[in-house]
Amino acid sequence: MAKTRKRPGLVRPVIRGIKPALGGPEADAAGAALRSDWIGTGIYTKLFESRLARELRAPYALATNCGTAALHLALKVLGTEGGEVITTPATIVATNHAILYNRAVPVFCDVEHDTGNIDPEKIDALITRRTRAILVVHLGHACDMDPILEIARRRRLPVVEDACACHAVGGRYKGRPLGRLGAIGCFSFGRFKGLTTLDGGALVHARQDRQDRLNRLSRLGQAEKEGRMAEGPQCVRELGFHYRMNDLAAAIGLTQLERREAIQRRLDSILARYRRGLRDVPYMVPPLVKPYSSGVRAYAAFRVLGGRREALRAFLQKNGVQVNDCLYPNHLYELYRPYRRRLPAAVRFCAETLFLPYYPALSGDEVDRVLELIHRFKG
Repeated sequence: MAKTRKRPGLVRPVIRGIKPALGGPEADAAGAALRSDWIGTGIYTKLFESRLARELRAPYALATNCGTAALHLALKVLGTEGGEVITTPATIVATNHAILYNRAVPVFCDVEHDTGNIDPEKIDALITRRTRAILVVHLGHACDMDPILEIARRRRLPVVEDACACHAVGGRYKGRPLGRLGAIGCFSFGRFKGLTTLDGGALVHARQDRQDRLNRLSRLGQAEKEGRMAEGPQCVRELGFHYRMNDLAAAIGLTQLERREAIQRRLDSILARYRRGLRDVPYMVPPLVKPYSSGVRAYAAFRVLGGRREALRAFLQKNGVQVNDCLYPNHLYELYRPYRRRLPAAVRFCAETLFLPYYPALSGDEVDRVLELIHRFKG
């Protein structure tokens, strides 16, 4: 007698940790770009750069194939090679890889205990004769830029703003766009960002001579003349990189820029739902917003107190909720062993931070399911 197969039980759908806000408008834009018979760096990329510059009130924008490329180029044109760059350990590792790409030394500065951003009060003591730049990361919250810029002015150092980690198009510091406060601002538009081109990034700044060099460096060092690639032995004078954005990515980015306000409103409503639902959970500290920071909608990054983060993370994932990668202090990676120093605030902030599911397509029922599980957690 044949054995009766046991019917598998129902599997609860997985709630994604993050998901790009892509749909029909992006598909139409991508189709138009493909039908144009040109998907290299062309008219869509130029339009995206122009629209981004206008959005950020920047004289110049250069679109790249990723945020890491933008950071590499920014530090390159500012002459950091062979010197030191003051930076933060509380970031994705691409930030500090860009320093190493430039054969510079990352000098890690501790962070504010409540925002996780670089601590302005600790920067001055780290500056030496070899310091070439200060690299700040808006980690889901604007850095306190006025004191940082004052230190930079007094010490005659450029500031690079890494806005890659906070999806900061639309973010403000005292009403001024993030990315436009220092010498160069860098952005990432990767596939899991709030504004995506699938893979892509950009730099914004205010100098024509810098734009000319960035254009060359991002095109393998090749110079342009009247909008076309220059020819002859003088057209390549320094080693460049294959870093330009393509038109397919740019077409998607243009559509995302048009939808940005609607996407931001949806993210605001999701974060507000999390805040309301977790008010009575004493060990869950919601994302902080200081008066000088506005419009930064990066993550639903809650701090989990009392050493509970890893247990809560495991509990959520066991129950079908994907949890985004947590922060790890960059100076503790093996690669960065030569640059380690004691940074207690950064270590603690990274150990407590948990990123809850957060993207425009996340439904109210899914948010409520995450909240229900956190209330059930007994760790």
